[in-house]
Amino acid sequence: MKQTRFLFCLLLLLINFVACKKASDEKALGEILATVGEKVITVDDFIRRSEYTIRPPYARGNHNIQKKIILNSLLAEKMFALELEGRNEGRTDSSLQRYLQGRQEQAMRQWLFFEEGTRRVNLDTAEIKQVYQLAGRTYDIAFLNFTSAAQVAMFESAREENMAFEKIYEKFGGKGDLPQRKIEFQLPEVPAVHNALYRENPGKGSVIGPLPVGKKQYIAMKVNGWTERPAISDQQIQQRWSDVQEKLSQTQALAHYETFTVGIMKSKRIEFMPDAFRKLVNIIGPVYLASRKSAKGAFLKNTLDAREEINPLIEDAGSDLDLISKAALFQIDGNIWTIGMFREALQRHPLVFRKKKFASGEFAEQFRLAIVDLVRDHYLTREAYARGYDQLPAVKQNVAMWKDAMAALQYKYDYLRQALPPEKSDSLQMIPLIETYLNPQVDRLQEKYQDQIEVNVNAFNAIELTRIDMFATQQNVPFPVIVPSFPQLTTDHKLDYGKKMATAK
Repeated sequence: MKQTRFLFCLLLLLINFVACKKASDEKALGEILATVGEKVITVDDFIRRSEYTIRPPYARGNHNIQKKIILNSLLAEKMFALELEGRNEGRTDSSLQRYLQGRQEQAMRQWLFFEEGTRRVNLDTAEIKQVYQLAGRTYDIAFLNFTSAAQVAMFESAREENMAFEKIYEKFGGKGDLPQRKIEFQLPEVPAVHNALYRENPGKGSVIGPLPVGKKQYIAMKVNGWTERPAISDQQIQQRWSDVQEKLSQTQALAHYETFTVGIMKSKRIEFMPDAFRKLVNIIGPVYLASRKSAKGAFLKNTLDAREEINPLIEDAGSDLDLISKAALFQIDGNIWTIGMFREALQRHPLVFRKKKFASGEFAEQFRLAIVDLVRDHYLTREAYARGYDQLPAVKQNVAMWKDAMAALQYKYDYLRQALPPEKSDSLQMIPLIETYLNPQVDRLQEKYQDQIEVNVNAFNAIELTRIDMFATQQNVPFPVIVPSFPQLTTDHKLDYGKKMATAK
């Protein structure tokens, strides 16, 4: 029941990517808030860097002082990046370049989803009304999971004999109480399950399914009952109507995109080389399983550092992989992928496992499925390149944000290594460190780049932020962290440099 079709969580991508649907022209960059030379900070960048990360105490809140600190921090990040670029550093790191390429390609696939999924949504008002009537229900269901067509046939045969759901559970070896759970309209769910409950209006005691919920995965449900949460006030009614529209749009977008993906992958069949695959599993399995138990495991850790967000197949298993790098791992569409090619691809697309928890004995199968998904994304990415999505302003801005954040972080570390006395390098707290060492450097750079800085004051004044701490991530994507962590570079709350932007760009 916990497993969904592997494409389902792609629905979350558009919610988090560059707010592309907010602009009247989805391919536009969005309103520019500030510039430092050719480097750009959009209003959306400002909001996401503030709301999708945990801000330090001195920048938390929505008062004008905190907003100015945030803007100064983002401007300082751009200036730090310019300084590093001026030293011609950070440009030959091939692993970092592949990481940024992976970031770009993930953004391109998100645009592909938008074009082939979201854009094709066409909701019917009658359908919205039908689902709206049931959207206040929280269902209490009992369920059975099946993993083969033979089990499905056995269940259907038992139902034809009018065998009770509880007896079927016992027939399949179940002991104790039936597995049960609650399903709410707003929570993520497999579309087939959601449709059966919120479109079909099943009665109490109804048996539903078996429904396909994944490859070789099926579910049968019995509706024990439900609780009703009616929408009474105008605000509740409007919110529920909006929730239903959004949910139906997501479901329909997924269906369109899944059809599109099937078309892209039509006639493409991946064939693994058994010996090479087995050797790879024996090397990678222990690395992955160990990473799940470690707080430093890169499969589980969300971080700014590209090298830590890349999964440990590249470094921790490096020497063993070197020995078999030329071995053919699989072939597809007439092309051979060696283990070396696969390993390089991981730097642009860390593996995404469909199941987050599984027994060690399942690793080979889950590893194989993760490779299949990587190859699927390879062909989707190729389609996105063919459409020129790498040239979209929003995609370029997303990559530039990550590139500048990493460059600024490198410059900060380099600068502090030189500026800090050795006896203080490990003892200073964050705020004294910033106020004593970083603020003066930021002031110097503000003066240096004075003529290159412009700020859209009207757009800045219109921004409203919350006090809520949130670390936002995406699910089931190679790079789950949505935006770089907040740049802790300055506590300065004065905007007494640069110039006011003449017109909004």
